[in-house]
Amino acid sequence: MVIAIDGTGCSGKSTVAKKLAKRIGFLYLNTGAIYRAVAFVCNQNGVESGDIKGIEALLKTIKYEQLVGQNGEMVVEVNGKDVTAELYSPLIGNLSAVYSPIPIVREFVKSIQHQIADKTNSVVEGRDVGTVVFPQAEVKFFVTASTEIRARRRMKDFAEQGKQISFEQVLRDIEERDERDMTRKISPLKQAEDAILLMNDFDSPEPAVDIMEKAVKEKIKI
Repeated sequence: MVIAIDGTGCSGKSTVAKKLAKRIGFLYLNTGAIYRAVAFVCNQNGVESGDIKGIEALLKTIKYEQLVGQNGEMVVEVNGKDVTAELYSPLIGNLSAVYSPIPIVREFVKSIQHQIADKTNSVVEGRDVGTVVFPQAEVKFFVTASTEIRARRRMKDFAEQGKQISFEQVLRDIEERDERDMTRKISPLKQAEDAILLMNDFDSPEPAVDIMEKAVKEKIKI
């Protein structure tokens, strides 16, 4: 069984997806982390986004694993190495938006999602989960929030990482990412027709998770 959660960047969808998965006993699967892993490996190996043959060859060497660490947080390993921290740098975040529209990258990520979700009940979070990857998902959500609130959340993440970036720059990056995601030719970010829209402007994730849990239990028996 799949619960699909799509939404805009920094909308808090990763946080609510993880908490929802924990509450109902499902696996949490972060699609964005897979795209970031691809961007990270390409960047590390100097493979440009226009080098399709190079990307195709590199994808064959990637062994991706998504684990749960001792603190309960997601850990991403690529070829046996923990790269979780590196994946969430501003550089890799921007590069993932550049590599993600490439068809062979999308097929690679899609195959990993199906390999994992076919084995266990999953809460799958990303940007085209309910529209493209799992259109048959039993329950779908589209999570977003105001641009300013999303920028403040990202600023908090950077501050915790000890990174100094202006609010204006963060806001601009989010707006540019939205534009790229929503206007790309392949699998643009959009709300599935049967998805539940959730405006996650709450100060904490709990109210959003409460809403989602209630909606899930109304649709399926857990």
